[in-house]
Amino acid sequence: MSENPFIAIIAGGAGTRLWPRSRSGNPKQLLDFGRGESFIRQTYRRVAPLTAPDRLMVITGPELAGAIAGELPELDPSQIICEPSPKGTAPAITVAAAHAARRARDPTLITVGSDHYIGDVDAFRRCLRSAAAAARQTGGLLTVAVRPTHPDTGMGYIHVGESAGAFVGIPVHRTREFVEKPDKATAARYVAGGQHLWNCNYFAFSTGSLQAALARHAPHLELLLAALIRSTDFSGELRDHWADLPSEAIDTALMERADNVFTVPAEFDWADIGSWDGVYKIAKSVPGATENYVAGGEHLGHEFLGSRGCLVDAESKPVAVIGLDDVVIVESADAVLVCHRDRAQEVADLLAQLRSDGRAELL
Repeated sequence: MSENPFIAIIAGGAGTRLWPRSRSGNPKQLLDFGRGESFIRQTYRRVAPLTAPDRLMVITGPELAGAIAGELPELDPSQIICEPSPKGTAPAITVAAAHAARRARDPTLITVGSDHYIGDVDAFRRCLRSAAAAARQTGGLLTVAVRPTHPDTGMGYIHVGESAGAFVGIPVHRTREFVEKPDKATAARYVAGGQHLWNCNYFAFSTGSLQAALARHAPHLELLLAALIRSTDFSGELRDHWADLPSEAIDTALMERADNVFTVPAEFDWADIGSWDGVYKIAKSVPGATENYVAGGEHLGHEFLGSRGCLVDAESKPVAVIGLDDVVIVESADAVLVCHRDRAQEVADLLAQLRSDGRAELL
């Protein structure tokens, strides 16, 4: 890359499908699931070599700022930027763009999630370098997307089109459309066809190109961006605008509407750790993995008898599993979850029920 881009780690998600380990005050990006480092720490280490230390930032909520500062002591407090409340990736990325544009003239911004598994870190970095270079040279809005390994109805897909050339030695394609969470038959057709990739939610653009695109497709976000750039009170300006903003993803607010979107097809292994089934599948992809996976509490000596495909994460008690396949068992100080791996996505529905029942102490 010819310049040092700004890189924003988006870390405001709640990780509700990983309950009861992930909680509102300790969400999944702060957990490690036996890997020795939290997800956000792993993310920081991946992206730090791509830019100067003062061009990194984290977008999060005030309730997580202290914990994230503890995970990332390299960052100055000014690099941990707090949204007043969670509103989705569209406002978060707008805030990140404003922070960058206040510090440099029309800089390039890369945004990444804080809680992903990456198999080949070098390939990941090459793709981000390519996206940043393409964003600068084309004036377009860049995405990074990976080849799907199976039909997944919980994923967003990007339909890639004709070649737009190579940037930093990596091919880039025009983007035809975004498709969110297709049905099983459609997802299977996408995987077989080879022209649809999983949307990783990694983006790159110059702040000027982003502002122009927002002015056309999401003027309420362009107003926020312009106000934050020129304000002498960034935090106060943010609070003044925040209540009126809708909660929305950058995909639906902008990327699906814009006509200058390009995609970098990536070849590295990737997963958004969005459920306990996702945690299990990542663990099974590691050479030498056993048929059952202990995500936490290995020292407790969990036992499996006639059971396969199970995940156990226990905080204080040994767990014994007999004659069960594909089951998730998670024990925390105040709750136990038992569910089939195929229904792990429904943990979010369970939390909605707990919230409706007034069980705030469990959220």
